[in-house]
Amino acid sequence: MLLGVYCGMRLGDASRRVVGDFDLENATLTFLPEKKQRTDRSSTLPRHPAAHQIVAKLAEKRGGKKPS
Repeated sequence: MLLGVYCGMRLGDASRRVVGDFDLENATLTFLPEKKQRTDRSSTLPRHPAAHQIVAKLAEKRGGKKPS
């Protein structure tokens, strides 16, 4: 839920995000929103600092590399 709040996403879109959706080097999040699936247009959002902390914790729990 916090990911949706910090990134301005719909709850359904936020709940389907995975750590791999985040570009850790460019600090962005790219995904195909539910609302735009018919047009097949993906959205790229800048990563909010609070969202960065959420993703970093998830990556650590899953044994992945920590985002920079």
